[in-house]
Formats: sequence, C-alpha cells, structure tokens
Amino acid sequence: MGWLDFLKKTLTAPQTYKKLRRALREAEQLAGVPAVRGRSFHAFNRTFATDAEDPRAPSGQTEETMRRIYRQPKPAEKAVLAMQLDALRREA
Repeated sequence: MGWLDFLKKTLTAPQTYKKLRRALREAEQLAGVPAVRGRSFHAFNRTFATDAEDPRAPSGQTEETMRRIYRQPKPAEKAVLAMQLDALRREA
C-alpha cells in the first residue's frame, strides 16, 4: 500500500492539523523513511489534487482550492503538450 492509499484509508474526513501530522509520521514509519523536520502537507495536497479521483484533500481544503492552487499537470499531459508545442515550432 502506497502512502496515498494509507492516507486515504486513514483520513476519511477533514482532519485537524495534529491528526494529519500524526498520520504523516505513521506513514513515514510504515514506509521506512526518516521523518524530515518541516515536511508538511503542501506536497501531499498537490499529489491528492493531481492523482486522486476525489480532488478534496483530507486536510480539509475545498475542492475549488485543490483544483485552483494545488492541481498540477500529470507527466503524460505535460508530454502531450510538449509534443504539440514542438510540432507548432517546427511548422513556423
């Protein structure tokens, strides 16, 4: 089970920051990675917004915020866009 699956299973509704931090530490331990001082949920919100089917994050961000601020293009989307731009550049 990946960390995204772990958090989705563990955090089924918006949570307090304290509970999110506890879940992050537990996920780090399960993954066998060291805890990093300052690691927080911005990157996790970005991953939820980009990869999860439900764009709302367990951190309690609204769907609009997740789509507007956190969602990033997926690598496959970036590759298609890059090829389209390259084709346009070659035509010019």
